[in-house]
Amino acid sequence: GMLAKVAQRLGEDHRLELIYRGASFDGAVPSNGTAVINDSSNFLLEREQQTHNASLEYRYSPQSKVFDTQVLAYVNRVEMDEARVSDGRDDRTELDTLGLNINNTSRFESGLGEIAVLYGVDAYRESFSAQRSGDNRPLPPEAESDVWSLYTQARVPLADNWRLDLGLRYDDFSTEARNL
Repeated sequence: GMLAKVAQRLGEDHRLELIYRGASFDGAVPSNGTAVINDSSNFLLEREQQTHNASLEYRYSPQSKVFDTQVLAYVNRVEMDEARVSDGRDDRTELDTLGLNINNTSRFESGLGEIAVLYGVDAYRESFSAQRSGDNRPLPPEAESDVWSLYTQARVPLADNWRLDLGLRYDDFSTEARNL
């Protein structure tokens, strides 16, 4: 595996951070980890898997109670190749995710302490595809899912050692599958 992180302060109130994580797996796994391996329903698989995750984050944190802003863009990719040890039938699966999160925290003073309000938007798209070899094996559908959300959360002090956390979220989800 690999992890790399680079952060740069772009001025007193601005920060940029790039992170990459990569991992690979190569080995044998059962098709069902809870059952005994056999030749009819639970096959031993040779699996090669590559996972890549990258994110770019921008933060704006001035000496202000109104702005504490984060913009995060990310991409994730998983590639998995599997082959049955008994007959060599191959599967290839790919999953890609592309996302964006934008949020801000504003702070306000009250008689009991600081009220913090976080609000933002989150959106991502996932794409799935798979290929199979061998006879009499249905192909999983190629699919795309789109998700976006609006959210807010408030942290309100009530008394010493007591606070109220409130949250509200709206999600919209759509998916499209081809070759069903």
